[in-house]
Amino acid sequence: MSLFGESYGNAAILLVILSVGFLADAATGPSRSVLMLTGHEKRYAAIFGLTTLASIPAQIVVLPSFGVIGVAIVSSLSRVLAYSLLSWQCAVKTGLDPTIFGILRLRSRSGGQDGAAYETHR
Repeated sequence: MSLFGESYGNAAILLVILSVGFLADAATGPSRSVLMLTGHEKRYAAIFGLTTLASIPAQIVVLPSFGVIGVAIVSSLSRVLAYSLLSWQCAVKTGLDPTIFGILRLRSRSGGQDGAAYETHR
């Protein structure tokens, strides 16, 4: 963070905390898109809307005691929860598991060969 000046050095921990939430987004793959494209957009909106609405008051509560670090933690946990629920609903409603864990499961079933998704659905 020294590239941007000394005042940004203190924000490094915030970026690490917030990146956990974005890591959850990456790990769950295209769960959001799969839900929306398969007619489950209301479920997507409900999950994301409710976790966001729950996150805002929680952030207000932790701000006086824990400052921006607490707000970053709540925000990151909210994202992890939202993306976990979205990937779970994607698996339940569509039968697809587009998360990194689902991909690894497919690869382990096929012995790590390319085309693993095609071999398991014959």
